[in-house]
Amino acid sequence: MFFQSLHFLRCYPTEDQRDGKWFSKRKNRDDGWYYVERIGALKRLKLSWPLDNFGDDIWVMSVDGVHFKTHEKRSDRLNLDPALFCYKHKCAGFNYEIGISLATSKIVWFNGPFESGSYNDIKIFATKGLLSKLRAHNKRAIGDGGYRGYPDCMSTPNIKYDKEEVRNFKSRARMRHERFNAMLKTFKVLDDKFRSDKTRLQHSFEAVAVICQYKMDLEAPLYDV
Repeated sequence: MFFQSLHFLRCYPTEDQRDGKWFSKRKNRDDGWYYVERIGALKRLKLSWPLDNFGDDIWVMSVDGVHFKTHEKRSDRLNLDPALFCYKHKCAGFNYEIGISLATSKIVWFNGPFESGSYNDIKIFATKGLLSKLRAHNKRAIGDGGYRGYPDCMSTPNIKYDKEEVRNFKSRARMRHERFNAMLKTFKVLDDKFRSDKTRLQHSFEAVAVICQYKMDLEAPLYDV
């Protein structure tokens, strides 16, 4: 069932496609989700804010949001739920906030899922914990242009004032982050339209993020910033 769960995350087959290949539909579904949750539970070991609060470093992470598609949620009053609408994918979706250490290829922060139509990247950053955490520890992050407005904690591209070295550093940090987001999407459970509820999307994301972190630990890092 553990290997079946890995196959599920990677290929995201339907219940009909899985039926009889390993076990029954019910066992694939119930036991499969059990192991997805167990993999995701390793987040406490693999995906965490460092205990030393990054030591003396001030610039500590890159931050970006990644959107995942889901099926439309219909109601008696509305055909479509605007709170879920993702402008990037032009359909219902959820948004996750991810922070990756600048010094190492480590996921040190993640937060979500949030409804894409209600929470864009900057709203999640400002209201869901990361801004206050950075301020509490006197740390700063690097983000894209969508994170403007909090210069005490977030550095964004600044063509007018950034020196060439600083501009290249910020660009490399953002490019490295995009590579990680693309790695997540190699797992079809996060690339295809998600068919289950928000809680199971959270379990799926955490399991895939743990697997990706193991991959970065055991193989080559994304690359040094």
